[in-house]
Amino acid sequence: DPALYHPMSSDAVDYRPLERIDPRDPPARTARCGIWMRANGTMGDDPGVHTQMLAYMSDSYLMSTALLPHAITYDHPSMQTASIDHGLWFYEDFRADDWLYYHLVSPRAGGGRGFNIGCIYTRDGRLVATAVQEGLMRRQFTPR
Repeated sequence: DPALYHPMSSDAVDYRPLERIDPRDPPARTARCGIWMRANGTMGDDPGVHTQMLAYMSDSYLMSTALLPHAITYDHPSMQTASIDHGLWFYEDFRADDWLYYHLVSPRAGGGRGFNIGCIYTRDGRLVATAVQEGLMRRQFTPR
């Protein structure tokens, strides 16, 4: 239930991770996480607008999931990260302004790249979309 978790900020999207991770000192952990998310405010009834919003929302937390085993966050000053590709499949209608559960896993992270998969469910458990992303993730070293 998303009400059990605290919002991260007051941006256009309300993201509520199941677990808080200290961005300054994250622990190494399994490459999986869960996020409740929804667009802030009420959106109209056009399914295309909800699809566009979910495409935007789905780009969050993918790269972060691949970095979890490495005990570093994507926005750390020494990290260089970029999305190499991002795919999104839609299966059913949904509302982006209602709570959606984003279950993320990263089955592979190494060699400067991370592969990420996210399944997006409605509150009643319907799988409405799947996202995949491969991203660049490497440390930038400064010469001596």
